[in-house]
Amino acid sequence: MIRRFFASSRQSLKERINAAIYKLEAQKEKLEHIMAKLQRRDREIFERCVGAYLSKDYARSKMYANECSEVRSIAKLLLSIQLALERVILRLETVQEFSDLMIQLAPVLGLVKEMRKQIANIVPDVASGLDEVSRLLITTVSEMKVMNGHKLEEVELNEEAKKIIEEAAFIAEQKIRESFPELPVEELEDRRVPIMEAEGTLTKTAPTPTGGVPSVNPPTVSFDELKVKLLEYIRNSKGALRISVCARELQASPEEVVRALKSLEEEGKIVLSR
Repeated sequence: MIRRFFASSRQSLKERINAAIYKLEAQKEKLEHIMAKLQRRDREIFERCVGAYLSKDYARSKMYANECSEVRSIAKLLLSIQLALERVILRLETVQEFSDLMIQLAPVLGLVKEMRKQIANIVPDVASGLDEVSRLLITTVSEMKVMNGHKLEEVELNEEAKKIIEEAAFIAEQKIRESFPELPVEELEDRRVPIMEAEGTLTKTAPTPTGGVPSVNPPTVSFDELKVKLLEYIRNSKGALRISVCARELQASPEEVVRALKSLEEEGKIVLSR
């Protein structure tokens, strides 16, 4: 009777793993469709950006470039989730083949929860699908721990899962660079941005843009953190802010610095003289 119970439980666990793999594959396909749409959208905006740039309408070209940057940020996140999903599916397939390793599902569960959190506000439908997978895995992990005499504890993102997330993000960044064309934006190397802090302590002048195509490096800090650092940088720059130099020192792309400047202006923290 006991053997029959454990055999039945093992079969039930394998069925849940099957169901989890199926649902993860479905979410992966959804992300692939969204990625294809994002690439088409990026191409459309990119062509407008090029057209405006060739017409020397730098303001409009910059606007399109910023929109492309937004699209690519989303694409990078979705691609990193997609790559992480592939790792999870591979792990589940291994667990499915070697049932004695099912106790190793706990790190997978933490990874699925983290992916769900990252994507919740961007693709709610996929986040909902990952919720279903989480519930399946929670039940599976719970049963496995009970069967092996362990107590079920709160599952958190462990070092292995964190490493998978980081690797997926790194690979996604490389793939985005390869898949999306470089944006033609005005030369930023010697451009000075006219800024006056809201309190009235800073003023600068800006020469006419010269044109060119700068290299674009991805930001390594969050946008909110960049704004805080940028405001402090402005206070210390004494009217000699150069976007390219500022971008290097703050470990951000020139485009992100420009976007942060506009955001600070909208928040009333600085005034851009025009």
